[in-house]
Formats: sequence, structure tokens, C-alpha cells
Amino acid sequence: MAGDTSSEVIDGASPRHRGDAAGGWGAVLALMLCVSTLIASEFMPVSILTPIASDLRLTEGAAGQAISVSDLFAVLASLATPSFTAGADRRAVLLGLTGLMLLPGVLVAAAPNFLVLMAGRALLGVAIGGF
Repeated sequence: MAGDTSSEVIDGASPRHRGDAAGGWGAVLALMLCVSTLIASEFMPVSILTPIASDLRLTEGAAGQAISVSDLFAVLASLATPSFTAGADRRAVLLGLTGLMLLPGVLVAAAPNFLVLMAGRALLGVAIGGF
């Protein structure tokens, strides 16, 4: 029958949309893991500022500036990201930001000096603001 949609709709969801719901939770989980990693990357250095300062031969105040630089770049990136990614596929944007999140972790962990530390933290801020 032309007006009968009972074969197309089961429990209020069409066959096309039932599969999307299961895949949607995987995306939510992936985003949750990325955001959790970003939060840990943002706040973990606060607890180890003294060893960071000691290893790089900085004052604790100078090492603390690495925390602030990521916040500054996060604000700037959060304002700019929507403009740059307006027409882009959100999945590609999130994959790019996830890749961008990995680079600062390596840079900061292997930072031989203050400049590399600050550059890594600035890139982390861009990833935070992008997410």
C-alpha cells in the first residue's frame, strides 16, 4: 500500500537511521578519549613544574608560563577554528586535531630548551581550542 510505512519504520527509526545510532556512540567515545587526553595534557604539567624547571634550568615561574601560553593559544584557536573549518567534514577536522594533539606531546616530552617547550605548549593550545 502506498500509505503504509510500517515496513519502513520500526520503533520510530527508519532502517537508515538505526545503524547510525550504534556508530554514533563510537564517535562519542572517540571524542571523549581525545578530550580526556587534552585535559590531562593541559593540567598534568602543573604538578611537575619544579622538575620541568630543574631539567630546563629555568625558574619555576618561567616554567609556569608554559601553562599560560597554551591557554592563550586555546582561546585564539577556539575563535578562529570555526571560520577555517566551516565547510570541512567534521570527522576530518577532528582527526586532524587529534594528530595535532600528538605532536605537542612529543615536543614537550623531548624539549631540550624553553623555546621548544613553549612551542609545544602553544600547539597543544591550538588543539585544545580546536576541540
